[in-house]
Amino acid sequence: MKNILSFCLLLGLFTPHADAQSVLWKISGNGLDKPSYLFGTIHLICAGDFEIKPKVKAALESADKYVVETDLFSPEAMQVLQASAISKEPQSKRLDPATYRELDSILRKFLKTPLEKFDHFTLATINSIMAIATFPCTDLKQYEAELLKLANARGIKLDTLESVEAQLMFFNKTFTDDYTISQIKDFEENAGIMRNMIAYYKAEDLQRLYREMTADKSMDQNAKHWLLHVRNANWAKKMPAMMQKGSNFFAVGTAHLGGEDGLIRLLQNQGYTVEPILN
Repeated sequence: MKNILSFCLLLGLFTPHADAQSVLWKISGNGLDKPSYLFGTIHLICAGDFEIKPKVKAALESADKYVVETDLFSPEAMQVLQASAISKEPQSKRLDPATYRELDSILRKFLKTPLEKFDHFTLATINSIMAIATFPCTDLKQYEAELLKLANARGIKLDTLESVEAQLMFFNKTFTDDYTISQIKDFEENAGIMRNMIAYYKAEDLQRLYREMTADKSMDQNAKHWLLHVRNANWAKKMPAMMQKGSNFFAVGTAHLGGEDGLIRLLQNQGYTVEPILN
């Protein structure tokens, strides 16, 4: 589940405005001519829970560029992603018989489908397919894609913080066999986690999102290192040069915003004023 959600994270306990309930933050000061914005997304959400608030729409429409984690929209990116979903060796040959039988039983129970149907997919892909099954709906929305529609309508150019290849490298370092198998085995618990995260996101309750997403049951230390710590540091180094050229609307998983190694703190450490937009 944490996989599909392309896996969000923290809002640190020691970050100024830590109690502010907002997923939209304004970046200013430090020599910037125009402010930029940092928006925390949840990568997938039911259409009935989806909302782009006026403050978010206004911030995006005032920006010169719409910036996402990576380009998931171009045909070239789709080809790379589709190729990455295929395992170099079928799972029936990779996994020991006992593990294969256990995962097969889980898929039959919750997806009504045998593991054999997904034999040529990677374990991470199988986990993502199961993640979608935790949603109580079939009409899913993706914030990044919906925001792109608004950006395109305004002629706002798209930019990225990392390449598709780089993101896949970080995911491969994160989703080891043991880690991914443990996530699949925790399918029922993940469904409860997802319900909580949706409720906290709609309330813009970043503190609770942080605790839920970074709890040991949700993300191990290796995942935190590669998905959050390393990538946040990379992005925080890249963002200043982008902001010097104009106003950017950065849309990244909410989990990347907070914590002592989150984007809010990293940008503040560089001298920027980063403050929540509440209304």
